[in-house]
Amino acid sequence: MNSLRRNEREQQFNGLFNPDENGVGRWVTRQELMDNPLTSGSMGGNGCGRHGVYFGRSDYVWDIQRGRHNRIESIRTNGRSETTNSSRPISNDIKRYYRKIPCVMCGTTSSLVCDHKNDLYNDPRVLNTRTQLPEDFQSLCNSCNLRKRTVSIKMVETHRRQPPPPMIRVFGIDFTQGDENYDFNDVNAMVGTYWYDPIAFITEIRNRLSQ
Repeated sequence: MNSLRRNEREQQFNGLFNPDENGVGRWVTRQELMDNPLTSGSMGGNGCGRHGVYFGRSDYVWDIQRGRHNRIESIRTNGRSETTNSSRPISNDIKRYYRKIPCVMCGTTSSLVCDHKNDLYNDPRVLNTRTQLPEDFQSLCNSCNLRKRTVSIKMVETHRRQPPPPMIRVFGIDFTQGDENYDFNDVNAMVGTYWYDPIAFITEIRNRLSQ
């Protein structure tokens, strides 16, 4: 990224990706990126991204389309990230409820956060404090939440749902519903993954193994 001043960079960014109020922008091609001052004409390697964050904008979730040799061919913003969750409110009642629930992944009761099960944040009902339900969320500790976030970034980059951790994957079940493919517009796209609901995932594995 070049030395454009912050407000100029913001204008360039918004003009290029044109994100809407939900943070979803248009697909921008590799050539457009190379021709834009934001990139200084460089899209080599990982382009202008690092650890799933592009152009230093960690306030967005990024969706990447890759071509041969894993080269970035197009990119877009695909919603707001958890670092700016004002557009993803959680009711105070639900927050209070989950403060009493241990982390569903590791069982700790320390540094708990109320986690949206659906990392795509594409369900208007869940994003509305008047219509969201406790079962739309789960309790995670900060450490496990960061692990889930890393998996979510990889999912968005590869456009593939991710399997469970190795210690769970040894049972030979990557998904209890569906496969690695998903449709971003489907509000149930993450159902069947370990990361969406670890408790439901483990319960289903136990049921299958006991048959």
